[in-house]
Amino acid sequence: MQPSLEDCAPMDKVELFERVRILWPKRIEIEDSNALWRVYKCIEEFAPDDDHWLQLAAWAFHQALHAYADRVRSEDCLTISPENVFFEEFDRRMRFNLADESWEMERKLYEDDAHTD
Repeated sequence: MQPSLEDCAPMDKVELFERVRILWPKRIEIEDSNALWRVYKCIEEFAPDDDHWLQLAAWAFHQALHAYADRVRSEDCLTISPENVFFEEFDRRMRFNLADESWEMERKLYEDDAHTD
């Protein structure tokens, strides 16, 4: 039986952020509006089924990167780098995604990380 999130100890949020950020290409051409989605889908498929935190983090990072892409696209920038996504934006997205009561256990584990609060 594979462990669930409920069986996990609190993780280091910054470490989780770095784990997911290195999965993204160094540069992404965003002229094609589906480019970020395609990269995210590859990362989602790459993440082991039992690594629930990485799967959650991949979605939050995608959201943060997409918001960044929207901002710079308005400045006619067509190439972005995941290095421009900061932990604070990733953390905000993680907290937002875990806010629903159905994620109560996961939210507690995420918020119990003493390294970043």
